[in-house]
Amino acid sequence: MIWKAVPDETLLAEARQIAETLANGPTVGLGLTKMAVQAASENTLDAQLELEAGFQKICSETRDYAEGFLRFLKSAPLCSTERKHDT
Repeated sequence: MIWKAVPDETLLAEARQIAETLANGPTVGLGLTKMAVQAASENTLDAQLELEAGFQKICSETRDYAEGFLRFLKSAPLCSTERKHDT
């Protein structure tokens, strides 16, 4: 799949940047995502959903997940339990 085109002279630098981003990312989640995509063409919907549910459980037990979840909580706006209604 092609998602970006770059000039020949910047190809190596771009490839290194992408590789660094992937290497510093959530490697368990990225690996399981790749496996899920590869399995999708062979699985039934039910089998794929079961596979992905298992992968989500695995990911939820990683340090990457905990770190990402904490970052999300810090960035999410606080929600009020009171609802204002227009009358």
